[in-house]
Amino acid sequence: MSYIAVLPGDGIGPEVIKEAIKIIKSIEDVTGNKYDLEYGIVGGESIDKFGTPLTEDTIKLIENSKAVLFGAVGGPKWDNLESNLRPELGILNIRKRLDLYANLRPVKIFEALKESSPIKSSILNNVDIIGNSAWRGGGIVVSGDGNVEMNQVTMSSNSAEEAFGISNTFLAYSITANCIPKHIPRNGEEEDNLKCYRL
Repeated sequence: MSYIAVLPGDGIGPEVIKEAIKIIKSIEDVTGNKYDLEYGIVGGESIDKFGTPLTEDTIKLIENSKAVLFGAVGGPKWDNLESNLRPELGILNIRKRLDLYANLRPVKIFEALKESSPIKSSILNNVDIIGNSAWRGGGIVVSGDGNVEMNQVTMSSNSAEEAFGISNTFLAYSITANCIPKHIPRNGEEEDNLKCYRL
């Protein structure tokens, strides 16, 4: 059976997913296509119910799906758990299991919202930025025991294959968006998942 795996997760995740499902239903109405949805549990909710942020059942659900609709994981309720029980390990282990290494994060300013920004609207003219971060290597790595560790050198764990894939994804997006990158891409850490940022 062909289906979309839906993982609402925690915090704002279920609220965002609820709206995303409305969009899917609208697409069905317009196109006549039908999309089967199968729901799974991940993150803090999974910890509460099963004692782990990602179960084998959820992994199987994802691996057998055509696509994954993911909400969010984590929240204050789970902030003081041991590192091997952090809700974030749900998404990190999904990335590793599915060999996902690129994360496109577009930043675009909508005219209707310019005056609502804390940044002066004059500075926001024609802002069109795309962030492309590594998901498996670099600053964060999920070790066998579930710990999220920081590497000594941020780029050291990115293989040549990953580096090529990340660059290729970035350039493919640029071509599709009909734009040429104006600045050299920079590498950074995902601080919410690094032990060194936790107090």
